[in-house]
Amino acid sequence: MTRLRVPHPRRAAFVLTVLLAAGATGCGIGTTGPVQAGAPASGVQRPGDGASTVRLYFAGPYGTSPVTRSTDGPLAHQQALDLL
Repeated sequence: MTRLRVPHPRRAAFVLTVLLAAGATGCGIGTTGPVQAGAPASGVQRPGDGASTVRLYFAGPYGTSPVTRSTDGPLAHQQALDLL
């Protein structure tokens, strides 16, 4: 017959204390203020501005690839699909 191993109460209390202390410390990332990141993004086309180009995104094994196509003006949904 096998005996069940009962943990020593002090050892169990120590392990519980260590686990609670580790959980109470958080992730270890300190608080910081705002970080300067540079200028805002530029070159982004606003939708509906009548631009003569359309940006299409193709999905591939290495992520998405943007491609620019020329147009005569704003496109309907089917016209955008036809450019693919």
